[in-house]
Amino acid sequence: MALDDYIVNENEVENMGWALKQASKRKKNTPEMHKFLKDQFVLFLTLGQRRVDACIVQHRMRESTNPMFKENKRLSAGKIASYFCSRQSKLKALAAKVSPNVTPRAPFGSGPLDE
Repeated sequence: MALDDYIVNENEVENMGWALKQASKRKKNTPEMHKFLKDQFVLFLTLGQRRVDACIVQHRMRESTNPMFKENKRLSAGKIASYFCSRQSKLKALAAKVSPNVTPRAPFGSGPLDE
């Protein structure tokens, strides 16, 4: 047996190992998902809360009476928080564009005259 007997063709070698990158799996946001997230965003704003709790939205997405989203279609709390963060920044940019001269008011009791 010579070394020439062990020549390996590159097409025959399988990619194996723990350091190989896996293909990313992206989930498409369906129109139903956008509508659900938009409704949750509006609900939190009408309740007077400044931030949307992504864990609560994730729980509502999971525990609805007739589940709209299957397990593989649900979003994680991180993805939901990212969606709401981008939505909030778009809302702030729109508000600044509509009324650039209006400054937000400070809460009562925070000024020097309120002491």
